[in-house]
Amino acid sequence: MGEIQIENNAETGFPRNVLSSVVRRISSLTRRNKVSKFKIGITSDPSARAKSYGDSFDRMVLVYETSSYQNVTLLEKLLIQHNAELSENIVNGGGGRKGTAPYFLYVVLQTLE
Repeated sequence: MGEIQIENNAETGFPRNVLSSVVRRISSLTRRNKVSKFKIGITSDPSARAKSYGDSFDRMVLVYETSSYQNVTLLEKLLIQHNAELSENIVNGGGGRKGTAPYFLYVVLQTLE
């Protein structure tokens, strides 16, 4: 394995305006024939967060960016609920430190070889 590849494909805007497109993007990234596992989360430092996963995942995709902690946590909660049966998330979001803006919503993936 090695270092996690980070892709910045982040959308911006109010959660109600981007929810459906972010749901579709995550669904396309996490199809069973593409990944063995995935997890959704929030970070204000994508590089540090990617490193913290070690070899557990090989790809991180930033799907949403905002200066509002409320907006990013709301979207995270909705996306974790939507993917509850498939994702590796144990809690419904909000497990980490707040950090400072900008905030990124991401999905980490372990792709199939």
